[in-house]
Amino acid sequence: MKPKPYGVILSLFPAAKAPPKPAMAASSLARTSADFHTSSAPPEPPPPPPQDLDDDLLCSDPRARGREPADGAAPFPNGSPSRCLSAGSRAERAWAHWAGLGRPKLIVAPMVDNSELPFRMLCRKYGAEAAYTPMLHSRIFTETEKYRSTEFTTCKEDRPLFVQFCANDPDILLEAAQRVEPYCDYVDINLGCPQRIARRGNYGAFLMDNLPLVKSLVQKLALNLNVPVSCKIRVFPKLEDTLNYARMLEEAGCSLLAVHGRTRDEKDGKKIRADWSAIKAVKNALTIPVLANGNIRHMDDVASCLQETGADGVLSAETLLENPALFAGYRTADWI
Repeated sequence: MKPKPYGVILSLFPAAKAPPKPAMAASSLARTSADFHTSSAPPEPPPPPPQDLDDDLLCSDPRARGREPADGAAPFPNGSPSRCLSAGSRAERAWAHWAGLGRPKLIVAPMVDNSELPFRMLCRKYGAEAAYTPMLHSRIFTETEKYRSTEFTTCKEDRPLFVQFCANDPDILLEAAQRVEPYCDYVDINLGCPQRIARRGNYGAFLMDNLPLVKSLVQKLALNLNVPVSCKIRVFPKLEDTLNYARMLEEAGCSLLAVHGRTRDEKDGKKIRADWSAIKAVKNALTIPVLANGNIRHMDDVASCLQETGADGVLSAETLLENPALFAGYRTADWI
């Protein structure tokens, strides 16, 4: 069998396998459509027929990945961490899954229009141990086949993989997540985007103003997916608010939390240092794996961040765009 190129686009969504779309009132659909930004697209061509599915299998089943769950815990494909489990059992399940992935520490952060498959594979070639997809728009993902086939591409070597969605409707988010769960290791909820488009669309870091909605998004996935749910957040100006936020996410069913150590209003990473002490406080407050994001320019920063925060891994975004070989030890010019 000939090996397939990295750029292969998986035919993930044959009509017979797509989950049924949840019924929603017309007013709700109109509201959701207005909330999110989208653009017109030409008529969509029919999807290509499936090709050699055995060769393209990217299921997170441990048998397919050649790994066993740690410490005797049941693997996630047999049930989500929040389904009929105590808080302690959920944490044990979260750690078993993380251990099964090899506890990756060097991770490509989600970057819209940048962290697509070719870039992820380039970073993996130079030491990245896991990666996020770009943020995917959950409503457009459920409604538009062309968007799904062009914006979400992956391959066998693209693991461990976080697939990130923005959302403000639990049912729509679940439908989008169910389409990708066989092809990733976490479904991630974007709770950290600080851009104006996120404000207009009511997602990302602007959901920090509506914590009950955030909780419902996490619970919906945790109770219905067979892969774990992760979240990526920014910190509040007050540390105690950040800690309460992080605890709420863990209690709702989040199995891994990535913390960007800047507030929603601190957008310029070249001028504003991320607060590693806030990340450390979150790490100490939770029982699930925690990742740190911010201030990573070279491998010395990776070592310092892990030591100062106690985090279980680090994410890099802008620096990797300048230097995809960051995690292989190649240095990038320091910011002034």
